[in-house]
Amino acid sequence: MVAAVVVGLAGATCSPGGSENSSEGKTPWAQDAVELFEAIADDLSDVDRHAAARYFANEGVLDLRAWGGELYSGRLEIADALGRVLYIAPRARSAADSGYPDLEVHVDQVFLGDGTAVVRFDAQHHAGGVPWIQLYAVGGDAVLTSRLYTEDLGHIFPTERWTHEPEHPFYDRYVDVWSSGDPDRLAEVYARTVVVRDELGGERWHGLEELAGEMASAPPLEHGPWPERFRFDSGIRREQIAVVQLGGSCPALEARRWVFDEGLIVDETRFAHVPSVRRCRGDAGEGWWTGFEATGSEEFGVDTMTIGERSIEVVNSDRMQRDLVRWLFGRFD
Repeated sequence: MVAAVVVGLAGATCSPGGSENSSEGKTPWAQDAVELFEAIADDLSDVDRHAAARYFANEGVLDLRAWGGELYSGRLEIADALGRVLYIAPRARSAADSGYPDLEVHVDQVFLGDGTAVVRFDAQHHAGGVPWIQLYAVGGDAVLTSRLYTEDLGHIFPTERWTHEPEHPFYDRYVDVWSSGDPDRLAEVYARTVVVRDELGGERWHGLEELAGEMASAPPLEHGPWPERFRFDSGIRREQIAVVQLGGSCPALEARRWVFDEGLIVDETRFAHVPSVRRCRGDAGEGWWTGFEATGSEEFGVDTMTIGERSIEVVNSDRMQRDLVRWLFGRFD
């Protein structure tokens, strides 16, 4: 199986800033955010780890535990993690040029919240595709945190994703409960003290009683368009991100992040689907994406110099320091 490589998770090759809000009739709603993540997708196979890390805040955190990595904090540590190139599964080198096969990474869907985003990526190759979801927290003009959620196939054999239909009994039960309109059935999927948040709308429900009131006016709920779900397990509590479809006069998609305890949801966060908002509402107001410019930090510059047969990278240096490095390694050679 050709696997997706996680590189440049927070980098962008272009600045998505400068867009006008759709309320002014210039560009579609939240286009700044869409362009940011499309730029990220363009960078996912460039393996430029410093460019990737540059778009994190100084104290930013990258969580790649779902793909066998760890928590990485700060730009230098994040750059080092991205430079090691983490895979879903080992990817064979090409016999022709000893390089890696090209992966065409796309942004499949973007969901937004207050200071957050859920993005579904897909890496395509002639041997197949590998999807994953990334949860972002964004503040100012930088990524604060980024966590990867891996595909939840309902079985352990990724190569059988097209021959064995994924089984997600909890997801099916969740849709069935909401479709029933019966508030007494909420206890089948939610803990009694659950907290549910609408990230974009700002609404919040505490406990089953408040959630029952929301159920009475909620649109019909249906399965989302994709067979797979996405999961993350910190070792303390399990998380899952799934997509549902809201019925009604204007059907819309919505991403929902669930945090579980003893098999029940104790925390649910809902994220708005950008194309659905555009189609059904036209605009949902301003947010972190308004005028967002992922320009990175000038304090995280990287200079690469070739000395003899060595490629040396110098981070955060001035001209005198670079001259010293050239002299030092030139003498070493």
